[in-house]
Amino acid sequence: MDDFVEFVAIQAETAVRHIAGVYPYDARGEPRLSLRDNADEINNLLVVLVGDRDTRSVVNTGTLYQ
Repeated sequence: MDDFVEFVAIQAETAVRHIAGVYPYDARGEPRLSLRDNADEINNLLVVLVGDRDTRSVVNTGTLYQ
């Protein structure tokens, strides 16, 4: 992995796209998470997704955070 910063940026973008595809912008009164009404919960999910992807890459490549 030559450019760790670029790798993390790609992983973050992938996670954001995944969350944007899974959760609606507005739940319109339905009892479900939405990007608009549940920003904190969605942000926590994003942190978990990006952290999980980065942790797996470090383990798989032996790369350490710099």
